[in-house]
Amino acid sequence: YTFFSHPSEISYKASFCSKIGVFYWVTTILTFIPPLLIAYRSQGKPHFSGRFQIPKKNQVHISGFWQKIDSYEEQPDIHFEHDLIVLLETSDPDETIGWSTMSNFNSFLGGNRVRTPMIKSTETDWNRDGVLDYIDFDIEMPLQDHEIIYGVQLHMLFDFKLYVLVFSHVLLFFFRKFISVSEIQHFHMQGLVVVATSTGLPTSGMDINGDLSLVQKQPLAHKGLDERYAGSLFNKSSIFAETFDMRKILAEYSGRNVSLRLNNEYIMWERGATSLGNPFKIQVHFNYPVQRITYYTGFWQMMKWAWVQYVSTLIVFIFFFRHVKTFVFSKQVLPSIVSVKASKDDIKTEIFKKKKKKS
Repeated sequence: YTFFSHPSEISYKASFCSKIGVFYWVTTILTFIPPLLIAYRSQGKPHFSGRFQIPKKNQVHISGFWQKIDSYEEQPDIHFEHDLIVLLETSDPDETIGWSTMSNFNSFLGGNRVRTPMIKSTETDWNRDGVLDYIDFDIEMPLQDHEIIYGVQLHMLFDFKLYVLVFSHVLLFFFRKFISVSEIQHFHMQGLVVVATSTGLPTSGMDINGDLSLVQKQPLAHKGLDERYAGSLFNKSSIFAETFDMRKILAEYSGRNVSLRLNNEYIMWERGATSLGNPFKIQVHFNYPVQRITYYTGFWQMMKWAWVQYVSTLIVFIFFFRHVKTFVFSKQVLPSIVSVKASKDDIKTEIFKKKKKKS
C-alpha cells in the first residue's frame, strides 16, 4: 500500500538548433498562436454569397474578438415636463383651434382660436421601485357649437435620464468595509412625443395608448455625462412665429442621434360630433418600459472579453501539446540528454541514511 509519493524532476537537454529544440519551439508557437487566430476569426461577420448577400448598409454590428459595442437594459427615469401643444383640426383648415402651456405660442395662434382646456395628469410608479412606469393624461378642450373636430395634433415634452451604478468605496475584504453604491446621471435629454392623426368622420374624442421608446442612431459613451440634447426644443421667450415652425423642429429632432418617440401606439376615435356645450376629450396612456441601451465599451471591458475568448481556447491547446511534448521527450522520439534531478527530500533522506550507517 502506497501511503505517500512525490515526483522527481526530469530534464531533457539539447543544443538550441537541434531537432528536439526545433520541435520544442514549433510546438510552443502552435500552442499560443492558433488559439488567438481561432478566437479572433470565430465571431466575425457572417459571409453570404450570391443572391443571399447582404448589402453593407443593411449589415448590423456583430461583437467579435474586440467587443467595441455592447448593450444593457435599463428603465429610464422619465418625467412629463408639463409642457405641451394641442391642436384640433376642424373642417376649415384656417380655423384650427388649440392651446399650449407656452404663452408665446398662444399669441401666435390668435385669441379667437385659443381654447383653455381642463387638464389632468398622473404619473404612477406601480411596482414602487422608485422609477415611474406610466402616465395618464386627460384633456377636455371646450368647443363652440358649430365646431366639428376631424384631426388632432399633440406635442408633449418629457425629461429623459439614464443612470449608471458606480462604487463610491472599494470593497476591502480584510478590513470588512461595506460597499456604498450611488447612482450617477449618465445621459440627459429632453424628448418630444408627437401624435398627429385625423379621420374623415366627425369625432367627439379619442384615446391614445402607447410606449415611449428610445431611438438610438449611435451608441452612447461608456462614461461621463452626455447632455447634448438637454436644452429646450422650443424657445418660450421668442417673439417670432418661425420659432414654432413644426416642420423645421421635427426635422431637426428626427436628425438627432438620440431621441424619444411613441411606439406600439393604439388610437381609438369616438365617432359623432360633440353635443352642445360638451368638450372634446383626449385620453392618453403612455408606458415607460425598459429600454435596451447600446454604448461604446471601455478599454478594460474590451480586453476582458478578448481575454476570456482567448484563454478558453488556449486551455485546450496547452492540454493537447503538453501530452505531445511528454510523449516525444519521454519516449526519446527525438534524441536528447536526460537528466534526473533528485528532490530536496531525497537528498535529506540519503544524508540521514549515511549518517546512521556511520554511527
